[in-house]
Amino acid sequence: MPKPSLSLFGFGKFGKLVASVLRAEGFPLAIAAFENSPEEKADAARIGADLLPFDDAAKKEILLLAAPISATEDLLKKLAPQLRPGQLVLDFCSVKEAPCRWLKEILPPGVEALGTHPMFGPVTTNFNFEKQEWQLAGRQIILCPVRISSARLAEIRAFLTEKLELRLFETTPEEHDRQAAKALSLVHFLGRAFLAAGIGEQEIATPGLVDLLKILPQTTADDKFQLFLDMHFFNPASEEIRREFLDACDDLEEVLLTNEPGDPLSRGRRKIDRIDRQILRLLEKRFAAAAEIGAEKKRRRLPIFAPEREKEILKKRAAESALPENFTQELFQLLFAEAKRRQ
Repeated sequence: MPKPSLSLFGFGKFGKLVASVLRAEGFPLAIAAFENSPEEKADAARIGADLLPFDDAAKKEILLLAAPISATEDLLKKLAPQLRPGQLVLDFCSVKEAPCRWLKEILPPGVEALGTHPMFGPVTTNFNFEKQEWQLAGRQIILCPVRISSARLAEIRAFLTEKLELRLFETTPEEHDRQAAKALSLVHFLGRAFLAAGIGEQEIATPGLVDLLKILPQTTADDKFQLFLDMHFFNPASEEIRREFLDACDDLEEVLLTNEPGDPLSRGRRKIDRIDRQILRLLEKRFAAAAEIGAEKKRRRLPIFAPEREKEILKKRAAESALPENFTQELFQLLFAEAKRRQ
């Protein structure tokens, strides 16, 4: 049977991998021209893909969205008026709840939709665009069916598993995001933290360090932080996992301080010194945030003093803390005064 016509929206690093694989499998492929630059034209020609205006690319049978997560909703809204029943739209976003909701709500009736998440990228597949080389076999891909016929879904399953030799998993968007918060968001968080802390290759290294450093190439390649930010902002489970991890780090630090050898009085004072440094650092962050709010209030011509907001904060903090209520109120009155001064 003739292969369906495809169009790709997003020709970045991952888009180039997708385009290369599909062209190697003989699919007629068009790439929606966003930049229409000489480089984009040369890269499309390199793999024998057509570079088409946006409206023409939207007419193909299957539309593949390889845009950043934060740009996907607007892209769908731009595509929707041009689509017809029988077309299929699928996304490659690394979170699934929001994109699958957008696919369902924005696309016209009769247009099929499939959420996907290839659990690999240019780094993990050793992708070389110039040499047209990659290693896909055994990599995972997740499918979250939104609105698609069983026959078409069966064809896609067969292509992914039999032709590309991928390991296929089907799940709900919610379950995907719950697991991806650990498998992806937390791993990228660790990679960025290692890089910021200057943790890298060194002469004296254990196998454990070598294994940990393997996450750096795949988690720090995006110098614009776009994927890192999107996978945390658009995955509702990411913040909870991140907070649990940071709390666990604090608990481990507490174990070290509590069991430190030496005089108990000196040990207790060192613990207080550490806590004082944490308090000061947090206060610096709080007042910096207050200054940002002050600038925004000035831009909007809003009053600095927000008595109802202060009452709400006092009530919440008193309920959250085991400290005496009068102490909490006095402490936050001081914080409010300094914040207003900085605003």
